[in-house]
Amino acid sequence: MKNLLKLFTVLLIAVYISSCTEDFNDVNSNPKALTLASLDKASYGFVFKKSVMGPSYLQAAGNGMQLLHSLYFDVYANYWATTTPNFLSDRYVMVGSWLNGAFNSFYASEAAQIKYSEDFARQAGLDGEKAMAKIWKVWCYHRYTDALGPIPYSQYGNMQKAVSYDKQQDIYNAFFTELDSAEAILKGLSGKSGPLGAYDLIYGGDFAKWRKFGNSLHLRLGMRIKYANAAKAKTECEKAVANGIITANADNGWITTSTDFQNPYNIISPWAEYRMSADMESILKGYLDPRAASYFKAAKTPDNTDDPAGVVFPYEGVRNGQTKNDRSTFKFDELGSDHAQPYTVVGGAGPKWFVMRAFEGYFLRAEGVLEGWNMGGGTVQSLYNEGITTSLAEKRIH
Repeated sequence: MKNLLKLFTVLLIAVYISSCTEDFNDVNSNPKALTLASLDKASYGFVFKKSVMGPSYLQAAGNGMQLLHSLYFDVYANYWATTTPNFLSDRYVMVGSWLNGAFNSFYASEAAQIKYSEDFARQAGLDGEKAMAKIWKVWCYHRYTDALGPIPYSQYGNMQKAVSYDKQQDIYNAFFTELDSAEAILKGLSGKSGPLGAYDLIYGGDFAKWRKFGNSLHLRLGMRIKYANAAKAKTECEKAVANGIITANADNGWITTSTDFQNPYNIISPWAEYRMSADMESILKGYLDPRAASYFKAAKTPDNTDDPAGVVFPYEGVRNGQTKNDRSTFKFDELGSDHAQPYTVVGGAGPKWFVMRAFEGYFLRAEGVLEGWNMGGGTVQSLYNEGITTSLAEKRIH
């Protein structure tokens, strides 16, 4: 009798809970919220825009940009030197929490938006937009695999509890396939994207410019495998040049910033955790580069003892790789050069953020000619000089 009573009680509770939760999802859902099921052509542009802004670090906080780009890419290129005693990435210390933070941020948010942008375009029969999404996907992922090595790529979004990591060789081969597919689509299109024109803050949906962007990216990636697979590198680079890359600054890819989507340097530069590197000072001073004032601010207390005779160069760099003790005692704010003012206005939109520029293509083509490849004409010297001229001709502050 007791067992029957217990069973009846359990069934009664189950029925009660079921009746109470039958409309749970409907009652507790925000009818105004944007959900996967409610996305359509009218809202597609918002997702694409976010897929561009997020991976480009133009978001509300600068932490994601600082964790990978500033503390590793910028430092390893010797643009900057870290000045905070515990920021030791310029002593080749691999800080797991920084790398994990950048990795998790990308895959938890941005990768999903990138995938949706391509998947929706495919399902809706939007070929041009699909090509744009493919190119953007490759641009985003190539930075992560180059920084971290094997990463989830081909199986991302498989709706399983585990996602396998792809070998970098396989990822690069997939990149070339994706870019070939985008080129084949855009080659037959003209004009601008209807759904994405107003949401594309790089090219305004201009298919012709996206095509050049894709081929310039293809050239970059082809050159990056030169020492791993020279034959394939030659094939991919020659193909990219023949299809048409960015050759003029008018076709450069810049992402428009705003006070809602700031240049990330405007967020992190006031934290005073880096200054111009000594190597950068040496290069700019050695060539008397006229762009120095566009990049850097004069030091509060310049050191003119190492300036060439008759030259006033108030931009001062600091050595990379200093010890914690040295960083604790050196007066970086006074003796080192910060970013130029447009990058340090707190709350300001800041300069536009670059994606791909013409000068890089000239330098890559010069390298290709040096290898004996067909880079569309020109000598090593002429292409290299054209790259310098093109870079100097850019309007540096946007």
